Amino acid sequence: MKEDLKEIKLKNRIHFIDENNNISEDNYYDVTYYSGGYAFVQEKPFGTWRLRDRKGNLSKLEFDLIILTQEGQNLIKIHNDKYRFLDYNGKISKDCYPRAETYNFGYARVYLDERKIKQGKHHYRDLLGNLTEYPTYLGNQTYKYFKKKISLKEFLEDEKLPYDEKLVDFVIRCEKEKLRKIKARGSGNSPKYYRPYIQSVEETIYKYKNKGKEKITQSKSNQNIELDEDNENQ
Repeated sequence: MKEDLKEIKLKNRIHFIDENNNISEDNYYDVTYYSGGYAFVQEKPFGTWRLRDRKGNLSKLEFDLIILTQEGQNLIKIHNDKYRFLDYNGKISKDCYPRAETYNFGYARVYLDERKIKQGKHHYRDLLGNLTEYPTYLGNQTYKYFKKKISLKEFLEDEKLPYDEKLVDFVIRCEKEKLRKIKARGSGNSPKYYRPYIQSVEETIYKYKNKGKEKITQSKSNQNIELDEDNENQ
C-alpha cells in the first residue's frame, strides 16, 4: 500500500524528503515508493536493489528483481537465489520457488519443480501464502476483503469460510493500515472516532478465533469417536 513520502531529483540522483522537508544525504539512481515503512533503492543502473527504511538504513540483502503490486505481496528475487514474496510490512516469505509470477486477483502462480516449468505445472499461492492446485473459496474471499469489496464482518462471519490461523494476522495488518488512514484524516485523530472502530474489529476477530477453536475441538472430538469405534471393533 503506497505511503506519502516525497522524492526529489538533484543532479540526476534521487534523494528523499522527510516530513520536515529535510533532504537526505544518501541518493540513488532509482527508487520505488514507500510501503510498510520501506522502499526499494537502486544505487546504479542495472545494479541490484536494497530495502531502505525511513531512517535511511539499507538492508544487507540485495535483490535481482522486484515487481510491486497493489495486492499486498510483491514478487522479489534475492540476489543469486530463488523467487520469494515481500508483503507491505517488509516481511520476506520463507517459501521460495524456482519460478513465480506476480499476484493477479488474489493469486500468484508458483512453480515447485524446475523440471516442470516448461510443462506449465504450477500451484496457486493465495494472499495468506497457502498453496493449492486450484483457486479456493478462502483465497477468493480473502482477496475480496483485501480489495474492500466486502466488509470485515461479512468476511469473518461467513459460515462457509474455513478457519485459518494465518488469517488473523493478515486481518490485523490490514485493519492497522485502515486505522492509520482514519487517524491521518483531520477529525479521525480524535479517539471518539476511532475507538468504536477498534472495538468492532476486536470483537469480530474474537468471534472468528472462537469459531476456530470450536472447529478444532469438534474435529478432535470426531477423531476420538472414530478411535473408540475402532477399539470396539477389535
